[in-house]
Amino acid sequence: MRPPGDSLYVMENHSTALRVWENHDVREALCVHLDAHLDIGWLSGESVRLAADREYSLAGLHERDCLLHTREGHYDIANWLGVALAAGMVSELFWVVPDEVWFNSSRQLQELLTRQIGQVSIASFAELGRHKSPYRFMTGKTEIVVCTLEQLPLLHTETLLLDIDLDYFARYRDLPGGRDWSEPSVDPADVITELRARVPHADVTTVSLSWHGGYLPYDLLPRVLPLCEGAETVQGGDVWSRQNSRGEGPYADYTRACGLLHRKRPAEAMPFARRAVRADPQVGAYHYAESVSASATGDLLRAAEARDLCLSSGTVDSAQVLNDFAGITARLGDLEDALLLQEKALVVDQVESPIISGNLMALYAQAGRWDRAKELAQLTVTRQPFCSEAFVVLATAAQHHGDRVNAVDMWEHAAECSVDVYQKASYRRRADRLRSNRRELNYVRMRRRWRATSCCGN
Repeated sequence: MRPPGDSLYVMENHSTALRVWENHDVREALCVHLDAHLDIGWLSGESVRLAADREYSLAGLHERDCLLHTREGHYDIANWLGVALAAGMVSELFWVVPDEVWFNSSRQLQELLTRQIGQVSIASFAELGRHKSPYRFMTGKTEIVVCTLEQLPLLHTETLLLDIDLDYFARYRDLPGGRDWSEPSVDPADVITELRARVPHADVTTVSLSWHGGYLPYDLLPRVLPLCEGAETVQGGDVWSRQNSRGEGPYADYTRACGLLHRKRPAEAMPFARRAVRADPQVGAYHYAESVSASATGDLLRAAEARDLCLSSGTVDSAQVLNDFAGITARLGDLEDALLLQEKALVVDQVESPIISGNLMALYAQAGRWDRAKELAQLTVTRQPFCSEAFVVLATAAQHHGDRVNAVDMWEHAAECSVDVYQKASYRRRADRLRSNRRELNYVRMRRRWRATSCCGN
């Protein structure tokens, strides 16, 4: 079942593909990316600058450990493809989405972009909403085509990369009569046959296992490993090097908990997280998994206890963790402590995520501190130009300060960015109401001036 490609490499962390492509001096390539995730998240300005500097090796970019959360960095497995775009490695990208997670409408894809994807303009975001599949949008100067394997055209190009994440074969939906996560969602042999027909030649093929973090269920791994036969193994990443046993022990339990959380099954994740904590309570990430599982099942007291143990472990330095803990703290009604945690997340964050700044913005808006909320809304818009929530805060802050003109503009922007038709209509009504009130106010002022002038003239 060997996939097409002159050179075949296998790795655990998908971000390690960057090292392979750099070693092959890949430039301006077309990439076919089979994955349940797009892997183009937000990148800081510094990350983009370092990646684009041809005299600067990608080794100058620090990778984040997003599985045990022991350190922050410029990029990770969720945004490494953004680094490839910024570095000029990839000029065109086909994201081949498994049927298990396919988007039945462009709105579903737009909603994903608001949660996970950076560097998309308002114009490209809005244009996407007018298309049927295969979907297309622009990230910077790169066109992203989102399609199923059956929609992938026959590709002949000078430089072509084939990139496969084995979580492409994982199940994300319930099966009738029960859940068998060991069964692939599609026959791997059929996928390889289709790829050979549509991508007859690839200069470099990379395959990511993605077992760490539970993206690929452990029981499924033996069914898809034959795709890696004859591949050169590329090791890298903080997690890979420190784990001796893949199938048992607290780290394996933690990974299973993460996988169940990834599939929105927190009640099933809890026993694995608890067992990992009991086996090795010094690892903060295990407490984090327990805290998130407890929070998702409504047990906020246990979530808070695990949160405190995670923070006191001294082993976690992660904007994502602090962000999630701030949310738990806010749900417990402690807004000031939530603000402190979210401010720390903003300081630690090295990828300039609009989720981090946007959540802090929302907390300050909830506290009625509109000046700080406005600052964070402006920051969030620079990071994600189509964030309707940020424009709502800017509109509300403008109204709070009596700036009706700016408030109208911000409500219009919020309507333009919103993917919810009811919200879109609501924002436009607010803009129209303010515009109408402004006209009435101007009319009253004109009448007053006219009367004053008339009285003076008589």
